[in-house]
Order: sequence, then C-alpha cells, then structure tokens
Amino acid sequence: MYDRQTDSCWPQLLGQAILGPSRGRVLEQVPLDWTRWGRWRAAYPDTLVLSTRTGSLRNYGTDPYGSYNYGPAHELFGYYKPGLGRYLYFPLLHESDRFDQKEVMVGAKLGARRLAVRKSVLRGRLAVNATMGRRPVVFLYDPALDAGRAFLAGPHGAPLRFAATATPGRYADDDTGSTWDSLGRALQGRRRGTSLRRVLTFEVL
Repeated sequence: MYDRQTDSCWPQLLGQAILGPSRGRVLEQVPLDWTRWGRWRAAYPDTLVLSTRTGSLRNYGTDPYGSYNYGPAHELFGYYKPGLGRYLYFPLLHESDRFDQKEVMVGAKLGARRLAVRKSVLRGRLAVNATMGRRPVVFLYDPALDAGRAFLAGPHGAPLRFAATATPGRYADDDTGSTWDSLGRALQGRRRGTSLRRVLTFEVL
C-alpha cells in the first residue's frame, strides 16, 4: 500500500512505512470483526454501508481474492480445490505439521505479547481463559457473527474466569456471579454496567 500524501510504502502486515518521507511512522491498530455480511446485517440491521457508486470503474461486486476466502463448509480463508482440499498458493520458508494448512486462528496482541487460539477450539469451548505475560485474558465466542474477541479478564483487581452459560453468546464468571455478553459487557450481577477492556484481536492464518 502507499499513501497519496507522501507516496510512502506501507506493508499491510507491518502497518509501518518502510520507504518514503513517512518511513518509520506506525499506524494505530484497531480491533475488527471478520464475518459475513449476512450475519452482520442480521445482528446490526441499522448499519450504514458505504455506497459502491464511487465513479470508479472498479467492480465492487466481485471478490478480488476469489476462492481464497472460501473452503470446505464455507470456512473463511484458504485456497480450495475439489479433491485437493486446502492448499498453499505460495511456498513457505518454514513448515510445521502442528496445525492443518490455513487453519484459522484468533490472534491477540497486548503490548509486546502475542497469543493465538484456534478458532475451531474457541467455537467448541466458547470461552478460553488464558494469560498474556502476567495479565489474565479471556477469548469469547460470538455465535451471531461467528467471531472471536479477546478481553482483559482482570479489570478491577482479581482475575475473573469465564464459562459459557446455556444461553448462546452469554458468559458467567464465578467470582462475581455476573453475566456477560460476547462484547465483554456485564448484563447482570455485581459487575452490571461495566465492560471488559478489549484486546486487539484479529483472525489470522
């Protein structure tokens, strides 16, 4: 990528300019949810959407990544061919058989710390308690968007441990008896009206 103001080059993975007058500058990172438009529209029907009538000849109705985003069972990410399954398009410098090729991870970033949870694991457990350094974090699954988010799990002193309730998208902590949603908001209990601080979270390969 490049910026029009200084014509500096910004690799997307780094978010930092490496060539040009802006070299060394770093973009602020913000959390995002990667989901399908149908899921988002059902959960947030009043969402405003940018118009595709931009005056450009670009066709915004097609996916520039093609089959890269769609694999078995409509899973996001990973080139897919019938009979071959998922496969890598570009060669790798290092390979490992710890995970399947193109396995989707929910990755979190907290200062210099990095942590990733397999999305398939998060889908199954719904809540994953962990630590990043000495700081407690929790990954919560959002069934409406099929997305995962990480939060600091000790906002007021003692760390909290979360578990899924019988209601999809609702979580409880035994420490305070509060009920939380997948956005980290306390809906009932002693912590009602408070929110967990979200950790930068991305779906990655």
